[in-house]
Amino acid sequence: MPNWTRAKTSTLTCRQAHTKYGSIRAAARAMDIPFTTFYERLQREIALEQEGLEALTEWTGARAQPAAAVEAETPPARIALEMRTLRETLAAKDQELQSLYRLTRSAIPITEWHQQAPSTASTSLIPVLFTSDMHCGEVIDADEVDGLNEYNLEIFRSRYQLMIEKTIEISRKHMGPATYPGLIYLRGGDAISGNIHEEIREGNQLDAIPAVRECFMQERAGLKRLLDEFGKVHVISVPGNHGRDTIKPRHAGYANRNYETMLAWWLRSAFDGDPRITFHEPASGDAYFSVFGWNVLLNHGDRMGSRGGMGFVGPAATIARGHWKLYDNWTRTGHPVSYILTGHLHTSLKLERGYANGSLAGFGPFARDMRAIPDAPRQWLLYFHPELGICDARELVLGNHPRRLVAGMVDWSTTASQGT
Repeated sequence: MPNWTRAKTSTLTCRQAHTKYGSIRAAARAMDIPFTTFYERLQREIALEQEGLEALTEWTGARAQPAAAVEAETPPARIALEMRTLRETLAAKDQELQSLYRLTRSAIPITEWHQQAPSTASTSLIPVLFTSDMHCGEVIDADEVDGLNEYNLEIFRSRYQLMIEKTIEISRKHMGPATYPGLIYLRGGDAISGNIHEEIREGNQLDAIPAVRECFMQERAGLKRLLDEFGKVHVISVPGNHGRDTIKPRHAGYANRNYETMLAWWLRSAFDGDPRITFHEPASGDAYFSVFGWNVLLNHGDRMGSRGGMGFVGPAATIARGHWKLYDNWTRTGHPVSYILTGHLHTSLKLERGYANGSLAGFGPFARDMRAIPDAPRQWLLYFHPELGICDARELVLGNHPRRLVAGMVDWSTTASQGT
């Protein structure tokens, strides 16, 4: 137990103790005062001494005494020198701590337009189009899911293009007098179906590399469309589990052993030299970025530290638990998190800590055999406000809704092939 009595009765000031013991930590330990408490007291003493020095300078100025003489003859001047030395020491220690705990601003990609508060804060919004789980190359046979969904290369193209057009339509026609300094385009992983399982490899319409090429062509065209409409676009990419080039998941080299990282680099190179668009592909597979000062964490969802379900609650419990683990992990390392965005489980949800994304592919055999609730292919379109954070969240429904088909007894065969 600390000797609080000795601390209270000590005749040394915090400044004197720091001078005697050579460092803040040693002085605080010698006086049995917590480090933060000692630091705060030391700062107060320094502030008071500075006020005394300023008063002394005014008095000596009336006598026209040279500054050098003041520094040489008056104790407050020596105090000021010590204060400057102390500030330099504290600044150096602060830099060491920032380097040690990786708290520098380099962790956040600096793109001024989406971080600075606008001059018209009441009407300025930044749309964030959250894409994930597009599974380009996957095939879903309508007969295998009782006519509730269908997916192939042609439907992928149709749904992706519909997503881009809906983003523009909602932003221009359904958001009132909002102005947009630009748009953020999130690539949340599983853009391709990949080759991670034998069943997937056998059922895919496209192998991994042709799927990368197809996805690149669609996304390049989509980004050009968004650039023409919004003026500026910031693209943030994290890979998913379906794009990895190994059968079993790996922890080290997670991003660099993934076809989707290659796809992200290819997209970057396609816009090389265009100042309107910027890119960020973190090697960790987690993207931490800021929108109007609101800190957002993008994670595919396969590495959020939560697996399995919880009875009838379904994936909601798994995702909520994963969001809390991500929040706890990042805040403990000094990164405050306002919103968490994940995909992977193909479930569109708004949760306490953020949002979970749906998929472009929609309801398939895997979800059917899990007896998951059939749902439509969905992606989130989020609108950030400088003062309110996410002030509007739109679910872009990009295909026929299975529950509507059942309720209305719609013949899927006449609509599924259209992919809308």
